[in-house]
Amino acid sequence: MKAIIEVPKPVFTVLNQVFELERRLSKVDDPTRFSRPLEKLKEAFDSDEAQFVIDNPINQKYDITRTDVEATITGTEHEGLEITEVLKPIIKLTCKGISRIIQKGVVIASASKPAAQ
Repeated sequence: MKAIIEVPKPVFTVLNQVFELERRLSKVDDPTRFSRPLEKLKEAFDSDEAQFVIDNPINQKYDITRTDVEATITGTEHEGLEITEVLKPIIKLTCKGISRIIQKGVVIASASKPAAQ
């Protein structure tokens, strides 16, 4: 029998906001000032029984067989695609050694190399 795990919507909201804060802080000169509070916030969602993982797939290869993200493809190329922007991260829940995707990522993918002319 498969156990169904319900995650309250506020958990998704907070985890998505943590991702967004990390993304924005990566663009400032000294993000280290905020790294400790963000790590503490992420640790608050971990326990001995379950861990939440926020996965940022930026710069990973994309093809239509990926099931962990929903992508919008930009440009005319449909081969050699790379994830160029992440609108929502992949969120995984690991419980009793089993990892499940509880939120698919929402991404933008485009050709990783310009097409030869």
